[in-house]
Amino acid sequence: MPMLRPALRPALLSLAFALATGAGLMAAPARAADEVAVDIPYDTFTLPNGLRVVVHTDRKAPIVAVNVWYHVGSKDEPAGRSGFAHLFEHLMFQRSEHHDGEFFEPFAAVGATDQNGTTNTDRTNYFQNVPTTALDMALWMESDRMGHLLGAVDQAALDEQRGVVQNEKRERENQPYGLVWQRLTRALYPNGHPYGHSVIGSMNDLNAASLEDVRQWFRAWYGPNNAVLVLAGDIDLATAKEKVARYFGHIPAGPSMAQPQVDVVRRPASTREVMHDKVPQPRIYRAWNVPAAGDAELPHLQLFAYLLGGVRSSRLDERLLHRERLVDNVSASVGSGQLGSTFYIVATVKQGVDPQRVEAAIDEEIARLVAQGPSAEELERARTAIRAGFIRGIERIGGFGGKADVLAECTVFHGDPGCFREELARLSGASARDVQQAGARWLGEGSHTIVVEPGERTPPEEDPAVEPAPFELPAPDPQYSTLPPAVDRSLGVPRTTEFPELKFPALQRARLSNGSTVILAERHEIPVVQLAYVFDGGHATDPADRSGTADFAMGLLDEGAAGLDPLEFSRRAERLGASLGASASQDGASAWVSALRENLDPSLALFADMVRRPNFDPDEIERVRATWIAGIRQQKARPAGMAGRVLPALLYGAGHPYGRVGSGTEESIAALTRDDLVAYHRRWVRPEQATVIVVGDTTLAEIVPALERHFGDWAGEGEPAAPVELPQVDLPVAPRVFLIDQPGAVQANIFAGHLVPPSTDPGSVRLELANGVLGGHFTSRLNMNLREEKHWSYGARSSLGGALGQRTWLVSAPVQIDRTRESMAEIQREVADFASGARPPTEAEVARVKAVQTLSLPGAYETAWSVLGTISGIVRYGRPDDYVFRRKAEVEAMTPAEVADAARNLRPEALTWVVVGELSQTEAAAREAGIGQVQVIDADGHPVAR
Repeated sequence: MPMLRPALRPALLSLAFALATGAGLMAAPARAADEVAVDIPYDTFTLPNGLRVVVHTDRKAPIVAVNVWYHVGSKDEPAGRSGFAHLFEHLMFQRSEHHDGEFFEPFAAVGATDQNGTTNTDRTNYFQNVPTTALDMALWMESDRMGHLLGAVDQAALDEQRGVVQNEKRERENQPYGLVWQRLTRALYPNGHPYGHSVIGSMNDLNAASLEDVRQWFRAWYGPNNAVLVLAGDIDLATAKEKVARYFGHIPAGPSMAQPQVDVVRRPASTREVMHDKVPQPRIYRAWNVPAAGDAELPHLQLFAYLLGGVRSSRLDERLLHRERLVDNVSASVGSGQLGSTFYIVATVKQGVDPQRVEAAIDEEIARLVAQGPSAEELERARTAIRAGFIRGIERIGGFGGKADVLAECTVFHGDPGCFREELARLSGASARDVQQAGARWLGEGSHTIVVEPGERTPPEEDPAVEPAPFELPAPDPQYSTLPPAVDRSLGVPRTTEFPELKFPALQRARLSNGSTVILAERHEIPVVQLAYVFDGGHATDPADRSGTADFAMGLLDEGAAGLDPLEFSRRAERLGASLGASASQDGASAWVSALRENLDPSLALFADMVRRPNFDPDEIERVRATWIAGIRQQKARPAGMAGRVLPALLYGAGHPYGRVGSGTEESIAALTRDDLVAYHRRWVRPEQATVIVVGDTTLAEIVPALERHFGDWAGEGEPAAPVELPQVDLPVAPRVFLIDQPGAVQANIFAGHLVPPSTDPGSVRLELANGVLGGHFTSRLNMNLREEKHWSYGARSSLGGALGQRTWLVSAPVQIDRTRESMAEIQREVADFASGARPPTEAEVARVKAVQTLSLPGAYETAWSVLGTISGIVRYGRPDDYVFRRKAEVEAMTPAEVADAARNLRPEALTWVVVGELSQTEAAAREAGIGQVQVIDADGHPVAR
């Protein structure tokens, strides 16, 4: 659904760092002779009306990414019109002149994937991946909203989406530390600077927006001459030229709007402020204004950030997290922007530590890196990680950070779709002196620091109402012309009648000497191998007084192994361009590695050390324990985190194996001993009955001997543990409502659910379709009601968990707090009407959900990780190798009557409700709703005395 992208700046330079550090995508640096070449080849053309088109051919899947970028963002909003760019992003997902319905509907009908729209300071974009056979539909829809929107934008549509955006704003501000970014923006930029206000805008400006204001905004900025269209995937240049001209060629160009000049705003002195919030620990935010995207120094600052705090082995991590243990997490990053970029440092300070100590250490580490520069080894690790991030990123044609994103960003901001090549060359060629000089020039005076301390929340600063300046729309640019109309739009959206066949790689099997099964799915599109070792165990095996054991034990595997301390372990992974980790889930656990093919064997060696020989060093256990407990406290400060921690016990009962919190409690994590962790590893992380899933650029003949070298002699100690007994839980006889107080909240977060049969139940697919009708997709009933019709929420949904035992079915809806009672009543009514048959699923609803769950499959398995995730489900739930085909056939054969029958599994009279919000507003509302007995509990699920 439409949303603000987390980063508020264009992210071209950040993309590779994101994938290398857990943050995006970049272009390939200069390569050694034995490295595989990586690139994004493309062709371009421009229509007479000014629409620039970039085409990239990638035939690995029968899908095409359709990505449209408009060169307009919040920087272009005049005083009194803040939030217009983002508001218009929402409006463009409504009906257009020739399509009377939600923009999403035709795309859902063909199984589109990765569909969304985002706005930041500099641009607005819309994107989706569609089956190749649905490309005409996608281009018709995109061209209809580009050239034929205004006749469909009326006051009702404006009011509806204004309400949705205001709830999005409330949802963001309702989170812990949620008011920081607005304050930071105001501090970094003077009043009147294009970056001086938030992307989402002020409530006053949103409320003041008139229909004519919005129409003028569209006429100014959304013409084809201010847009870039990228088509990536199963398409060629000739096809693109014909189809784009047919659908877009007739649209008149708009005015040529001037772009603001680069204005970095070098601040003459450093400033600081202290805020308070309902948070468990202090957090430091420090930011500098630095050069704009495209500046030669920005890659050097990216490297500075990477080395300072961008990875687990960075200098700030080494000192503040590992050596002095003053923080629970710390990061450094650069958000790049058209007019100027921002260098950020964020540190979450341990309880009881003076933030000034942390700030002093940050200052010292910056000064040390500026004075001494990075070592040659540090720079080489960074280059390898960036190259690996680029390789992984170009596996995806669309979506956030895919190839279409990179090409569009380069075209919009630099006029060259291939600008990523120069950017990466700069990164690859940067010297230690380049990094030093960039840090010295930009990271001295001029920062702004915000320290958020626990306490009563500092009230938000709402922008005052401003009378908008008169706006005279420039005339359309005469240099552009149009082609004759080639489409009769009165015929409506082109129908897609044929769809590509689902292709899923064949599963090849082998067995290791240690008893583990190997399952391989070959994917040779990029030189990467993804591997997961899947074990039994998981949260359900935690002792009653030791919840969190599985999660904590698995989380320690990559905190040092085979005598390597955590920092050296991380450095070795970075040198190899490998990514490693481990975690537990409800019914099992897994460890994984993502390796470059050229470094596969040494990456497997490091992975084997992690899986077989974790250190479980007592000193590191204590370090991770303290940070883990801080993470639990952070969970308990967030609305969704509070609900997520109390729901297992409320739904299953505290004594049930599923009734415990997977991450543990403060008390249970504090009580864990090293012996507990070693025992979990010995009992559950063992090769017998385990499965190694491999997806990527390898063969069975290559991978099995490699696995034998590193795992073949591994043997478990003692007898394998017996499976966990999962007793059946009876549903409540009447609804129950539990309230958790979140003082000062501007939203109520509503959750309601109960238990349903396991994932292995014969009726599970039918239930999944029923959930899709009610709340599983954007166009489902709950979201259309609470978001699109009532505009009380930014998004309402329902979901099914996955489990070997009874699984959860849960509705979630953050709503404006003054609509708590009405929202609860609407959710109750929707569930009751659907389950009882009063409003059974219609043919159209079932067809739409069937399309989403079947026609999307050719695009759903675009990446190796998506294939690996599906194979993991096959392993965990004992499904046949051809499960994806069997499930598809079952869905295709499903009738509305079968979906209606499955809906009877939903029991409104057995719902357990959890409502998180300001108790003074939610309690009366919950009691007035009259749904069930109301009880107030705390964030640990304990009753609160009244």
